[in-house]
Amino acid sequence: MTTTEIRQQQLALYSQIPEGIRCGLIHSIVFGYPPGGFLNAVFSNDLMEAFGRADENSARGMKALLTWINSFAPRDCWGSRESRDEWAANREELLPHCSGLRTGLEIFAELGDALAVEALTTIKVLGASS
Repeated sequence: MTTTEIRQQQLALYSQIPEGIRCGLIHSIVFGYPPGGFLNAVFSNDLMEAFGRADENSARGMKALLTWINSFAPRDCWGSRESRDEWAANREELLPHCSGLRTGLEIFAELGDALAVEALTTIKVLGASS
């Protein structure tokens, strides 16, 4: 499989994540805003709660969302409420070292997500200042 084919598969998969959820991911991981109830449950690895809070679109995009988080989100920002809180406290220091996150944000940017472009710029600035 070529690099182009892999990227097309990634775009097809991650386009299934609703725009509002992508926005919540970026706001939470990059900019430090607390996630809403649905994403908080996802980050905390409480899938029963997440599905209970999911609207129809979020439930349909759950596989893509979980795959994106597992593939690109910094491991420190999910898995439990404690991990999420620890990430929030140290995110500015850790963000510049998250190359996988940059890759995931680049995919969102290719999907036309302007917030992903802003997040990539923010990470670059944080990296330059460290």
